[in-house]
Amino acid sequence: MGDEDDVIGEEVEEVQEDLFAERLGREGAKTGEVQVSLIWFNKNDLDLSVVCPSGERISFDNKISNCGGRLDIDMNESGKSDEPVENVFWEKDAPKGRYRVFVEHFEKHDSTDVTEFSILVTVEGEPREFKGQISNKDPPQEVCFFDV
Repeated sequence: MGDEDDVIGEEVEEVQEDLFAERLGREGAKTGEVQVSLIWFNKNDLDLSVVCPSGERISFDNKISNCGGRLDIDMNESGKSDEPVENVFWEKDAPKGRYRVFVEHFEKHDSTDVTEFSILVTVEGEPREFKGQISNKDPPQEVCFFDV
């Protein structure tokens, strides 16, 4: 997970599960066998997307996928929160194969352009965290990948 040349995320040793849990709980996020969550620390609108092994993309414009994943939390379209979170999950039976995780800086709502973020990937109870940063001018960035 996260070791190909084209991914930008750096895996961290100490996973911030409490910080993710606080935000996910506040927003009523769902969880399951596989969960991918994004947090960041300003009012900019970042978007999380996950590409399933089939090639289907789960994102703000395709929240319920044929591969069983769902985007249930999508924040900061209007830039109201400085503690946003986004969440994609598979309750059960996530298809076997490789998943790719992307972040897009969709809209700038804050005076800060470069936005630092963290992604938490949990597969069957095993969490891994990846950090990165993205600017409003950047194309969507592949942060990490994982296999189920």
